[in-house]
Amino acid sequence: MILFRYLESAALETLESGHLRVSQVTSYNDPFECMFQVTGEMTPEKGESLLRHRVKSPDFCRRVRQRNPHLLTDDDVRRDFEENRASKIEGICRAYEAFKRVVASPAPEELMDEYLRTVCFSAAENAGDEVLLWAHYAGGHRGTRIGFEFPPSLPSALKVVPIAYQPHRIEVDLSGVLEEEDVLTAAVEKSLSTKGSSWAYECEHRLFVHPHACMKISDKAGRPMEVIDFENDWVKRVDFGTRCSPEVRDPILEVLRAAYPHVEAYQATYHPSD
Repeated sequence: MILFRYLESAALETLESGHLRVSQVTSYNDPFECMFQVTGEMTPEKGESLLRHRVKSPDFCRRVRQRNPHLLTDDDVRRDFEENRASKIEGICRAYEAFKRVVASPAPEELMDEYLRTVCFSAAENAGDEVLLWAHYAGGHRGTRIGFEFPPSLPSALKVVPIAYQPHRIEVDLSGVLEEEDVLTAAVEKSLSTKGSSWAYECEHRLFVHPHACMKISDKAGRPMEVIDFENDWVKRVDFGTRCSPEVRDPILEVLRAAYPHVEAYQATYHPSD
């Protein structure tokens, strides 16, 4: 499937550099993005299972020892759990209820920025009205869209996810997640792959990018940004908007001839009746 990246003015720089600019959640234009509702109940049984799993982890024990200097070894942490099992379980149940209250308000965007970056695309051929996409994301039809086709075997730090659209905030039950680091990751990924019904016309897909895979660079104006590399053969076509000027189009065509000879380029025109 070809996924389109609509660009107002960055198409030339994108193709010349071989970089895709990634976005942080805090840069999104939708204030309702990434809001989710944590559900489920942390029962004593789940709490005990969770704690027994975690005390097997040296990393977990190390963090506990840092907060409790009187616990000198991992065995001390495990012994403390057994001796104070009831209070530890009660504490983790209270912590889960507190976590549910924290995320009931607008999404903790800065927290989500720690887990994922994204690049947004549209499956425009399936979109309800791609004219709106050109208007909203390609400079009022003065820009360009680049069509990418990602291989099935992407690097592990990258994952293409289709967006689901629904009228209500998603529900995420994290009470059965055993790995501590998986708790927020699961919530972030699910919330980042769901948007409100009013956005359905975009037919959006997102490329999830782990922060460690991003490179920090500066754009031509010296502004900092994060990017990832893409392979030239991922680019399959380039389309120019109906208002795209020769000054914008011609340099892009030169780059395509030199570095992307396999890529098809098209100029949008007006239909005689539609």
